[in-house]
Amino acid sequence: MALGGYGPLQYLHLLKAKARSLKPRLVICAIYVGNDLFDIYNRTKGGERIANIFVSEKETIKPLRGLRDTLAHHSVLYRTITQSPLFDFVRHNEATANPDRRRIGGHYLSANRVMKFVDIDTPEIAQAYARMEDILTEMVSYSNKNGMAFVLTVIPTKETVYFPHIKAGLTHTELDDFQKLAHAEAKIRSGISALASRLKIRSIDMLPVLRKAVAEGRPVYSFNDGHPNALGYGLIAKAVFEQVGKH
Repeated sequence: MALGGYGPLQYLHLLKAKARSLKPRLVICAIYVGNDLFDIYNRTKGGERIANIFVSEKETIKPLRGLRDTLAHHSVLYRTITQSPLFDFVRHNEATANPDRRRIGGHYLSANRVMKFVDIDTPEIAQAYARMEDILTEMVSYSNKNGMAFVLTVIPTKETVYFPHIKAGLTHTELDDFQKLAHAEAKIRSGISALASRLKIRSIDMLPVLRKAVAEGRPVYSFNDGHPNALGYGLIAKAVFEQVGKH
């Protein structure tokens, strides 16, 4: 029921406004470590102020970005067209124009940039993490009251997935950045796992699944997108099905 650009706040709304009418037996909620915390903070208290810290001094905000973001958040047709291979040249031009990203192992990656979204030691992200726990707790409570089982999946960043496979080619600075990012993500995943235990729900960590696929040479990401591609999401769905099917 989600759409590109949606986060935990929208998940909670959809669960209450739409999901119940479909009478599901199972609700599967996916948390993307890469930007869901940022999304929560930006939509609740940070507003434009926190959005600005993710724009490099060398970057400029394009005039049509607002329209593009609106379409990305509300139009399935727009997302379908722009995620097709026909738009690879656009994504390539955007990636090469971004000074914070470098092509490593055939993919545009930037641990330093992503770290700003996941650094739970910063007040903004720590506040967003606490709010995320509240949102998930409310979602689980609502699901329980309405007879719906709840499963939580955790999707890592592309940088952390690729880290073991590109480590040898990193500079000392990049290696330090990737190690910090991996540590920050591990803290978030550990916290979510502990929350799932307290709420007595199943939590599925997708990091091993995606790392295994990358090790096997399977293209589970587009070259410039931090989210998995169709193959990557297919493997995630398969892992969820296998776990849910056991119970």
